[in-house]
Amino acid sequence: MNAAIAEGLHKLAEELRRVGQSISIQPGDTAETIRTRYNIPDMLMARALAKAAGLELYDPTETPPEEAALRLVTRSFLERGTALPYRLIPKMGTVVVLVADPFNQTVINSVRSNIKRTISLGVAPVGALRSASLKAIETLYGADEPTGLASPTIIEENQNEDLKGRALTLTRYIEAAINQRATDIHFEYLNRETARVRFRIDGQLVVHETFPSGMMPGIINALKVRARLDPANRHIPHSGRYVFTGADGKNNELRVSIVPSILGESAVLRLLPREDSQLWLDRLGFSERVLSKLRTLVNVPHGLFLVSGPTGSGKTTTLFAIVNEVMRSRNPKVVSVEDPVEYRLSGVTQVQVNPQIDLTFSAVLREFLRQDPDVILVGEMRDRETAKIAAEAAITGHLVLGTIHTNSATQVAIRLEDMGVERFHVADALKGAMAQRLVPRLCLHCREEDPDTARKLQTFYRFSHNITPFKRGKGCHFCNETGYQGREGIHEIFWVTERIRNMILQGKGSEQLIAQARRESDFHTLFEDGLQKVAAGKIDLVDLIRATGEGAKE
Repeated sequence: MNAAIAEGLHKLAEELRRVGQSISIQPGDTAETIRTRYNIPDMLMARALAKAAGLELYDPTETPPEEAALRLVTRSFLERGTALPYRLIPKMGTVVVLVADPFNQTVINSVRSNIKRTISLGVAPVGALRSASLKAIETLYGADEPTGLASPTIIEENQNEDLKGRALTLTRYIEAAINQRATDIHFEYLNRETARVRFRIDGQLVVHETFPSGMMPGIINALKVRARLDPANRHIPHSGRYVFTGADGKNNELRVSIVPSILGESAVLRLLPREDSQLWLDRLGFSERVLSKLRTLVNVPHGLFLVSGPTGSGKTTTLFAIVNEVMRSRNPKVVSVEDPVEYRLSGVTQVQVNPQIDLTFSAVLREFLRQDPDVILVGEMRDRETAKIAAEAAITGHLVLGTIHTNSATQVAIRLEDMGVERFHVADALKGAMAQRLVPRLCLHCREEDPDTARKLQTFYRFSHNITPFKRGKGCHFCNETGYQGREGIHEIFWVTERIRNMILQGKGSEQLIAQARRESDFHTLFEDGLQKVAAGKIDLVDLIRATGEGAKE
């Protein structure tokens, strides 16, 4: 990284910190890697880049680019979606070109070589360039000609008059979902006449677009082709995956699930984490109390540590962050068995289960023991055999990490025994467990102070007067009018001490284990951990109650 780029990125960091985004610059960073790592909203990033670079901010969705400027480059250049000629200034011999990242010298050099004029650069919101480039191509060349951006073009099969000439592209939906930090894309029927696309953003489903239901078969067929599924078979569920290359040139792996309904096939696309996703414990929002205990796992040579929580609560993310920390501190052999494989982690031997060929969790786990591993990751403790093998592996010198479904961390020991693991094996193997949930994080720009919550925290939960609780705001352009930006984790961590191990051997219940954990290791429940984040103004008390099922006192 040269000095000019480094200086620009540090200015960018300063601008982002002024609006409440705490970030740090690492070697090799670009504006895009920073935006992705910290989940910074597109418009917020665009404004910060413009200020850092001392440039004017443009939005091509509000004011379209001039046709004379567009014709200065080839169609193939526009199809890249990385830069957009915007305005031609003949008197100055200048072309204003919009780029997502003014510090990206590769893109800027490409612009110069393609236009071969003096260039003055503006900044467009990250993600807007791709859709703006598509619109520019349609303006110049027509909407019914396929382009690299719009391929494959999906048109309603029966060609109704009101839909002729209208192109609906998967690329457009997927790009929009990525830009809005969605985790899932839902294609579904509303009725016989109408279908819709919804994005799951920050755990909430948001309607992105509705369209005539006659277009759904074309969308489903395109998904099947991309995911290498059988387009002709419309009467059974399908599942597959494929790689989508985004506007930034990075690969995004999509998991596809298609099911037949009474109106026709519906689909859900899960946007899996990118290969370059950086998972570190200090970036996942743990309190210092929880973080310090998790970091002790780095030096634990053997034992069993399980993370519990409902589907979509971030269990796998936590486990792979722990694995990353272990790999950073020493040089272990790490193997994992998962269903499905969500993160692709360099240096880890990952196996996808396939029950159709008897490649089950327990079968893979037995074979792993012959692979001389140091760390074993089990995607989920689903059955008695898997749980027993995992416990025995933990006792015989391996660090075993995995997920399990329980309502609390202390119930993990009881659940293992219910699954058929002998009580003395549970006591010997289990080092600790953690329960977690994800709660919508309040938007820093539109959240509103909440005196009622302040009163409850002070009166019922013994918080000091030095608190600044907030509630969900009305919404703004920074949060797409939702009132939320991202999600915040709440956690309870249960550490097995010698006394607690003896209590497990004696068959003590969850409440007794909690009482002892409070005495020995500063145990906090999920609700109590969440209250700390309510007091800090990060989440709303109403959302915490909804996530944990515990009611506020009155």
